[in-house]
Amino acid sequence: MVSVSTDRTNYLSLALDARKTIKALIQASETGIETPELKGAIHDTVESLRALSSGALLFSHLHPQFPYQHYEQVKTLEEVQSAMKDKNMADRLSELKDTVDPAHREEIIKLAMEFFSALENRALQRYNTSASSASGR
Repeated sequence: MVSVSTDRTNYLSLALDARKTIKALIQASETGIETPELKGAIHDTVESLRALSSGALLFSHLHPQFPYQHYEQVKTLEEVQSAMKDKNMADRLSELKDTVDPAHREEIIKLAMEFFSALENRALQRYNTSASSASGR
């Protein structure tokens, strides 16, 4: 039972992190200012996506605050990346820190919001599915 509870917590944590990132992206879109938290979230996500794409061991580069540190979180990230594979998410998200053209910046922010929304939705779906699995035991 502890395992199911831990799994659910990991999914919920990922969903909450994705929601915070979406809010920071909205703020960045409105104000033109990216918070250090947003920059960190984008950096961590880009690094994780690149590690997944390269086949590297994602777990070997983690630090305690890293949002993708548990199996459930990494698996969810991998699922969303697969669903959006044609969009080159790692490369596109990394453009956010370099982009100066306002139109292109807005395009990347919109794509990032789409990605983090998909991540949040998938994590919540897994969270709810694991709840119904636990209650069926």
